[in-house]
Amino acid sequence: MARSRWRRWLWPGSWPGSWPGKPVALGLAVPVAVLAFVVGGWCAATWSLRSARLSLARGEFAAALTALDAAERWQPGRAETAFEFARAYRRSGDLDRGEEWLQSAARRGWSAEEITIQRFLASIQSGRFDQAEPWLSRVLRAGVSDDLAEEIYEAQAKGYLNSYRLNDAVVCLNFWIQWKPRAVQPRIWLADAWERCDRWQSAAGEFQAIVDLAPNHREARRRLADNLLILNDVAGAFQHFQICARETPDDDAVALGLARCLRRLGRLEEAERSLSQLLGRHPDNKRPVDALVEQGQIALDLRQTVRAVALLEQAVRADPGHALAQSTLAGAYLKSGEIEQAEQHRILAERIKQRFERLTEIIGQLTDAPGNADLRHEAGMVLMEQGLRAEGARWMATALLVDAHHHPTHAALEEYFASIGDSDRAAQHRRLSHRDVRHDPRTKSPALSE
Repeated sequence: MARSRWRRWLWPGSWPGSWPGKPVALGLAVPVAVLAFVVGGWCAATWSLRSARLSLARGEFAAALTALDAAERWQPGRAETAFEFARAYRRSGDLDRGEEWLQSAARRGWSAEEITIQRFLASIQSGRFDQAEPWLSRVLRAGVSDDLAEEIYEAQAKGYLNSYRLNDAVVCLNFWIQWKPRAVQPRIWLADAWERCDRWQSAAGEFQAIVDLAPNHREARRRLADNLLILNDVAGAFQHFQICARETPDDDAVALGLARCLRRLGRLEEAERSLSQLLGRHPDNKRPVDALVEQGQIALDLRQTVRAVALLEQAVRADPGHALAQSTLAGAYLKSGEIEQAEQHRILAERIKQRFERLTEIIGQLTDAPGNADLRHEAGMVLMEQGLRAEGARWMATALLVDAHHHPTHAALEEYFASIGDSDRAAQHRRLSHRDVRHDPRTKSPALSE
């Protein structure tokens, strides 16, 4: 009997026929449904936020942003979501979007102290260490949580690497590794720092340590193989490339590495097949230059001079600043008896080589003089002259971090942004070269925001 009465309450079809009870039940059903929707949205948003934080902890920024999009859809206007958006964008390198979300978090009522911390971390990450130094000294004396300590290490490492303060980056990353010896990310960045200094053996050692810790880490294994090949350990490189190829058979970098090993092992036909498969995945006008150069070298090894010249000419048309393509083409022309053509490409290859040797010298000099804006500007000019204009602009941006009034840098960046049709930032560089510039992490940098 009691069960029958409960059924009548729960199921409208079993209500008594008297009308007075129905409006009462319907009136209760509406707020209950609204409450269920609100609570369900909160639960779904909370779950998405949890997923986003887990992705951030693993350094998977794209996955974190996807989860945060879901959280914002489930519960629009939640302050915590805006704050996590800000963290995700900052850590992924988009400082401007990060600042926009920090402002949103502030409007939604998030902790002013936590927002301030994120702004100091953005200053560190952008290379403006002087702005954050008093705050950093204060919080380190007071002690911080492990999560914040890791974010500080990450921001410092990125700031040092982005501004080519490589000695400081190595010190920072080694401290991080001593604290968290099983952490993968600091080892990847440390290996990156060694590669920038042409310390291939040290880079290989870090990548080997990562592979030992995480055998399925594809990037580390591939880059270990790349470094072993540079060190002329062809057999070791080949072994790691083979493992990578089993997991990612369509990866261009892996296929190219395998072909390079096979050629150096004298297995030219297998190398040719690997390259043919790689190049077949791309249209004729977008073939990877490194693969064309390797195929041209194989053609030379097989004494197919005419074919080698055709392949290498295609490579230099696609990338005139490719030193190996130019020098290999010079050798191919020499073998075919075209002395004048060979000399032209030899001279081009030598000029390119000299530019990159100078860039290597500058990087070495900046290790001892990180505050030298002239060197940073020169590095940017070397890259721009080489056709790497966006990379050159990023180098010049680091010059403005140490000297906001550096006129040659502003002039070069004005010309660069005008050439790509960004008249606003071109005009900013005209203005900034003639007035006092006080860096603010909440102000968009015309040089750093590509």
